Amino acid sequence: MNFAEPIFVPFLLTVLLLDRLLPSKRAKVWMLLVASCVFYGWWNVRLLPLLFVTAILDFFLARFLSGTEDPKLRKAIIVASVCANLGLLGYFKYTNFAISTLNDLFAWAGRMPPFAPIEVLLPVGISFYTFQSMSYTLDVYRRELRPDPSLPRFLCFVTLFPQLVAGPIVRAAELLPQLADDYKNQRESALFLILLGLFKKVVVADTLGAALVDPAFASPGTQLPGVLWMGAYAYAFQIFCDFSGYSDIAIGCGKLLGYDFPKNFAAPYLSSSVGEFWRRWHVTLGAWFRDYVYVPLGGNRGGLGRWIFASLAVFLLSGLWHGASYNFIIWGALHGAAFVAERLVRRLRGGAPASSSLLRRGLGAVLTFHFVTAAWIFFRAQTLPDALSYLHGLSQGAPSLAGVAPTVVLILGLAILLHILVEPRIEVAWRAFARLPAPVQGAAVVLLGVVLYANTDAAMARRAFIYFQF
Repeated sequence: MNFAEPIFVPFLLTVLLLDRLLPSKRAKVWMLLVASCVFYGWWNVRLLPLLFVTAILDFFLARFLSGTEDPKLRKAIIVASVCANLGLLGYFKYTNFAISTLNDLFAWAGRMPPFAPIEVLLPVGISFYTFQSMSYTLDVYRRELRPDPSLPRFLCFVTLFPQLVAGPIVRAAELLPQLADDYKNQRESALFLILLGLFKKVVVADTLGAALVDPAFASPGTQLPGVLWMGAYAYAFQIFCDFSGYSDIAIGCGKLLGYDFPKNFAAPYLSSSVGEFWRRWHVTLGAWFRDYVYVPLGGNRGGLGRWIFASLAVFLLSGLWHGASYNFIIWGALHGAAFVAERLVRRLRGGAPASSSLLRRGLGAVLTFHFVTAAWIFFRAQTLPDALSYLHGLSQGAPSLAGVAPTVVLILGLAILLHILVEPRIEVAWRAFARLPAPVQGAAVVLLGVVLYANTDAAMARRAFIYFQF
């Protein structure tokens, strides 16, 4: 099921009604577990059991971990958990990429490629729920978390529908206590976040994607340089508004149900360095890689060589996490190289941070945004030749509005203003919205609903959130 589908509204209202009517926390957990199965199974019910395979395995492996002090047995248990999680993720997401790579090696050696691709249906959100489930056993193994005694509650933690398929990636220590107790988060910001997320997705991201980004990337060799420049800028804001819009809706839906999910974005295009960008973009994934990859590899201790290795490993794995293609690996490598270069420059300066003057920070933000936008080309292009063709087209001219529809220019300008003025002040914005009279809030809901459901059936294909493919 998709947040932007008409069916989601009655689904959410039904869940909220049952949440109010059910008498106990235990009953609500069971209701949310069933609702999450309906939400995920709406897409493809055949893959629903896959959600529970590693989750149930991790639940019992965590109990075994807590019941033994034998270091060798504990290590064997955690290896089994990691292998099971990554094995399923690898099969569904990377099998054909591995086959293609082997065939390329055979072709490079002058031999006939021996392997044929296999038909594998990629489950929506598998990268997200795999990491969420795996982090639980890792935390238990590191003695940072006690295993939860309730299987239904743990399954609800893994499958909770608002953040199931595209995050935020929630840790067990953050969500399991909320599922166990009568914890109720303030709901004042929920409606604002849901409306903001839908606006960013439907009005901004979908419009930019259909009117400019998709045509520009479909045939970069036939486009004017100015259109390619504007297409690259448009994609930077399309992917931000699409992904952060999903996170806004997920966090808002969580608040309606009384659960608090972590923040996932913090105006990343205002960053003055690549390192700062990754502290603001997809915050929960960055924290996951920091805690479960960077730190175990010794990135926070040891010499310069180990730090460089751990940093590059994190970014390369992050690229591969996003997709099974060379483009994603290159995208991760570009960010990793830039991150390491920034830190090495700071090290040469004696470790002192650069001046935080407004001019220097503004220049850093402009340079960082253009680096990130250029790297997004590899992320968006279907193949490496397409990405190189796009970059070649950019080199043939300067940014220009010629050939770009006025509506697209308006939407792009609106996205920029939203990012500069609203994103850094979300709390101020939702408090201002909450103070509006109820009829005004209702009018905002109705207006957005008209925009959302006035699209034709043909437009439904582009409503899938970009990160559903990961």
